[in-house]
Amino acid sequence: IRWSTENHPPKVKIGELLGIGGSGQRSGYSLGVVRWLHNNRRAELDLGLEVLSSRVSAGHAYPAKAEGKVPLRKKEDPTICLLLEQEQRASSRGGPSIVFGSAGHRVGSHLWLDDGAREQPQLIRLKRLIDFSSVYARFDFEYVAPQKKDGGAPDEDIDDEFESLWNTL
Repeated sequence: IRWSTENHPPKVKIGELLGIGGSGQRSGYSLGVVRWLHNNRRAELDLGLEVLSSRVSAGHAYPAKAEGKVPLRKKEDPTICLLLEQEQRASSRGGPSIVFGSAGHRVGSHLWLDDGAREQPQLIRLKRLIDFSSVYARFDFEYVAPQKKDGGAPDEDIDDEFESLWNTL
């Protein structure tokens, strides 16, 4: 992106997130991260931007308690997050991902995710740390099946057990 710095020098740094709105988009935006900066002699700044997703929505995440109950909003402090939907192109990294303003969560953590689209928050598990900087942390996540009515754990997939092995190695 070429940005004129003549009257309004941009205050961006390498590793910062930028929301990008297109001229044809009425709602929603894309999310990118600044990878490099270069000043040229024409009072312009060239930004090297990696687009993380062209479909982004805001949400809130709450810590999942051991008893697995849906949190009461008034008692829990939410973490504001961005949800990056799965891209349909071949270079995509897979499923949906989530961006937090810091690296305060760990791989394997369970959170209640309120994306505003559902009546109840959904239980998720952070699968893999994709990218992080001093400004943000981005994780792959998966939706977790609810507990069975008899109190037993949901059926686990053998692939999930194998996948968690790689995170511990």
